[in-house]
Amino acid sequence: MQKYADVRPQKIGTLVTNSVAMQTVYGTVDAEGRLVAADHPLLLLHRSAGGEDGGALAIPQVAALARLSQSLGMQVSRTVIAADGDIDIDLTVQARPDGDMIHLTINGWRQREEPLANPAMRAERTQYYAKVGNEGAWECDEFLRLSELPLPLAKLTKK
Repeated sequence: MQKYADVRPQKIGTLVTNSVAMQTVYGTVDAEGRLVAADHPLLLLHRSAGGEDGGALAIPQVAALARLSQSLGMQVSRTVIAADGDIDIDLTVQARPDGDMIHLTINGWRQREEPLANPAMRAERTQYYAKVGNEGAWECDEFLRLSELPLPLAKLTKK
């Protein structure tokens, strides 16, 4: 595992289709959920998710697995989907408690196919949104109650 200062910021997405998919990547999380050690690809993904060096593990799905392993006191393995910007990555994560530390072993690193990879579907969706324009826009307040609704949508909600 590398020290944080040795890793230059970059996007992991370019690595997913190359060498990382074939690698096993390791990391360690402490009892407070901080990523204390990480191989290069894990550290890049952590930073891409907004994490800071030595800070809380910023990949929610992996952090949840580490907490589960810690609370159960046993090894837990799951397949999770993590995001790196607009790229989704399938990861197979194994979290193993060891005293106050949780050791992570991550395999897979397969980039998921874009849901709208079909150019015809993408063009159709783009045309639809251009046609609808602001007619489909709505707003919510801080309690997630609808506060602004265009007339065509408002008519649909009335009984």
